[in-house]
Amino acid sequence: DRSAPSRARLKELRARVPRGSLEGPRSALPVRDRMSDSVSTVLDELLALSEKVCSQPQLLQKRELWKRHGLYFENLHKYRGLPSDASLVDRAQEASKTLKSLPRIFSDSLKGVQLALAVAKELDSWSAFAGPRLKNPVLYPGAAAAVSLPGRGLPEDEEEDPMKDFLSAANSGGKEGKKDKKSKKA
Repeated sequence: DRSAPSRARLKELRARVPRGSLEGPRSALPVRDRMSDSVSTVLDELLALSEKVCSQPQLLQKRELWKRHGLYFENLHKYRGLPSDASLVDRAQEASKTLKSLPRIFSDSLKGVQLALAVAKELDSWSAFAGPRLKNPVLYPGAAAAVSLPGRGLPEDEEEDPMKDFLSAANSGGKEGKKDKKSKKA
């Protein structure tokens, strides 16, 4: 109720907003899941628009079609929006690649092509921010299940223990460590 005093409105708002982290898996309001839905929808719209432009080039002149998508990804990057679905970064990179191919079909002097390239730039900026965070299990715990360790070919739960050699040397009284040092000197 807008006619209520601000303290009463604030008290009511505090009662309605869930407490704790809104990003956690048990959150009453799964922010990252909803963000994933939104990003997926906008990427679908953007790809549909880029396909439609090929059959209807007059759409390249409609600035508002491109501006909305550019602002969306600019804000997503500026406010550090991270969805729960890491595959959206790959989709954003594919969409950027598609938009960057428009100058091969149409003149790059067209305003719509320039705006499409600006949208591609915003997609790249957001992808550069979100990609490393969403695919790194240390920075984003949800990534551990989706990403295998690069360069090792081992699933995460079968990873070699980095302290194994140290612990085995410590248990044997450090004799193996001294042998290794002597063989390195020779």
